[in-house]
Amino acid sequence: MFRHHTRLALIPLLMLACHIHAAGSGREFNVRDFGALGDGKVLDSPAINRAIDAATAAGGGTVVLPEGRYLSGSIRLKNDIHLKIGKGAVIVADQWDSKSYDPTEPFTPPAYQDGGHCYFRNSLIWGEKLRNVTISGEGMIDGSGLTSWKGGLNRKVGFGSGSEGFKPAPPHKPEQPTYAANK
Repeated sequence: MFRHHTRLALIPLLMLACHIHAAGSGREFNVRDFGALGDGKVLDSPAINRAIDAATAAGGGTVVLPEGRYLSGSIRLKNDIHLKIGKGAVIVADQWDSKSYDPTEPFTPPAYQDGGHCYFRNSLIWGEKLRNVTISGEGMIDGSGLTSWKGGLNRKVGFGSGSEGFKPAPPHKPEQPTYAANK
């Protein structure tokens, strides 16, 4: 009987140990302590990235976004980071044509490859070769700033004629490649 209860008692301890490991060092890094205003007007992604860098330097941790609207360009996730978007917090994507996003990678795939599948560093939230990363919370991510119906987004990723305004595509001619972007 005692042996059975000991095993059951160890389960919550193992779960707690897994939770502590998942949060890195267990420390919290409030983005406001790194200069974020959360007013939806001032670009907050540099402060969010500073908080992520500080958490990484400490061996990992939880980067907390408390209530507010955080205008953001590229947020660079790193290993052992828990990005917690608190209740009433919103990460608001800056307009896609702003200078707040990281530069794209070089476009080097074969002909007719959709460039939208090749660009990741100019995303709202991105990282490479990550491990032990969590995004959670009761807040929201508003990506509506990343949309455009004016054709400029296609120019940014290297597609289209560059004409402004939404126009139906001309009839497809087999001798001409058709391009589309998904960003």
